[in-house]
Amino acid sequence: MVTLARFDKSPGPSNLLWFDGEYTGLEPSHDLILEIGFIATDFELNPLGSYTNFIKHEDDTIRTLMQQNHHWDTRTEEMEQFIEGCSTGLPILEADLALSGIAKKITGNQPGILAGNSLFTDRKFISSYLPNFASLLHYRMLDVSSFKLYIQATQGIEFRKNLKHRAFDDIQESIEEFRAISELLEK
Repeated sequence: MVTLARFDKSPGPSNLLWFDGEYTGLEPSHDLILEIGFIATDFELNPLGSYTNFIKHEDDTIRTLMQQNHHWDTRTEEMEQFIEGCSTGLPILEADLALSGIAKKITGNQPGILAGNSLFTDRKFISSYLPNFASLLHYRMLDVSSFKLYIQATQGIEFRKNLKHRAFDDIQESIEEFRAISELLEK
């Protein structure tokens, strides 16, 4: 088998910026961010900093958006927890400044590599609502979902999530999934 790929030695990125958001739905032009979570790690997955917060919204606004999304139909108790959390959360601009401040201290002048699970939606919300954080990100991402698909297809191993649907918990789970995947790939 002949490979056309060529790899050169070069210094790579030094940090991963793990992110997860919880949303009223999946469309940034219509939906809102309810909660954000963030953990920065090095590539050995050692934590370097973290941040999590609810985003401030009026109860009626997010209740209406959640009721328009069937995703919330069976999650009434969870919906009430988010509504309560958002009533005392930070305005989105303040959360963006806090998040980007922590990330900037960690990444310095290097763009950070966004990491997490199913990042396509998160990246759209980041671009729409978190411009300061977005400006710190590299165009490349480390999406754990891609690795999970590969492991499932080639080794028949499926990773199961706890499905807590809380941003910080989901990030911690993504990091542990990636750690387990890395160990499988090293064998």
